[in-house]
Amino acid sequence: FVAVTQLLADQVDVREQLITPEMIRRARGATQLKLYPYSGNVYTYLLFNLRANGDTAQPNPIFGDREVRRALTMAVDRASLVKSTLGDLGKVPPGPMSSLLWIWDPEIRVLPYDTAQAARMLSARGWRDHDSDGVRDRDQQPLAFRIVVPSTSVLRRQYAQLLQEQFRLIGIHVEIDEVDPSVLQQRISSGKFDAAVLSRQNDPSPSSGITQTWTSAGIGGSNYARYSSPAFDRLADRAIAAPSRDQAKPLSRSAMGTMTADAPAIFLYALGNMAGGHSRV
Repeated sequence: FVAVTQLLADQVDVREQLITPEMIRRARGATQLKLYPYSGNVYTYLLFNLRANGDTAQPNPIFGDREVRRALTMAVDRASLVKSTLGDLGKVPPGPMSSLLWIWDPEIRVLPYDTAQAARMLSARGWRDHDSDGVRDRDQQPLAFRIVVPSTSVLRRQYAQLLQEQFRLIGIHVEIDEVDPSVLQQRISSGKFDAAVLSRQNDPSPSSGITQTWTSAGIGGSNYARYSSPAFDRLADRAIAAPSRDQAKPLSRSAMGTMTADAPAIFLYALGNMAGGHSRV
C-alpha cells in the first residue's frame, strides 16, 4: 500500500504489481495513471497430505481416500472465492499451472462445485454426523483437520478462513495454523501437516515444475503431498517427450485431467498481474 500511495502521489513513476483489487481501484481513480494487465506465473492451492501427519509410511486417515479428497474439492466454490477476493486479478486454474503457461487449457476436466454430491460422497464413505454435533464422524473420529498457512500472506490467510467456512457447511471441522514461512516449509518437507495453502511460481517450462512437484519422482523433494499415480506419470512423461506443442497439448490435457480427478490438491487461484505507471512514462 505504501508503494501505491507513492505512485498516486507522483513520488514514483511505475509500480510493476498492484496486488489487490483495492490497489487497482485506487489507481483507476487517478487520471494521471495508466494500468497495464499482464499474465502472472503464480498459482495457489490447498495441498492435502496423502500420508499420515508425521508418519509418511502410513496413509492419511482422511486424505488417503481419493473419494474424500474429491468430495472436499467439490465442496469449494472456487469461482466465487476468486471473484470475491481477487476480482479481475485471478482465475480458477484447471490444474497446477499459472495463466502464463501454454499448457493452460479450458478443456481440462475438473471436478464441479456440487455440495450435495460432496455430502453424498462423504456419507457413502462412512463420514456421517452420528452424534448431531454438526461435524461428521466415522468410528467415533471426527472429520477434522488443520490447515497450515504462512502468517506473512494476507491473501492465503484469508483463503484459509474462507475454506474453513465452506468445509463447515458440509460438516467438516477445520482449524488454521498461521506460522512463519520457515516453519511452514519445515512442516511440509517433513510431512508433519494435514493440509497447507501453498503458492508456487511456475518455471518458464512447465515440464520441470510438474515433474518436481506432482510426479512420483518428486516424492522426497517438492512433491509434498506424496502423490503417486502411475497413470499420471506416464502421461506427463509422454507430454514432456512430445516433439511439438501440438502433440504435447492433448497428452498434457489428459495428464491434468487424471490429476484433477485424483484431487491431491484443490487448485484455488492463478494470479494475474496489473502494472501501474504515470502517463508521462
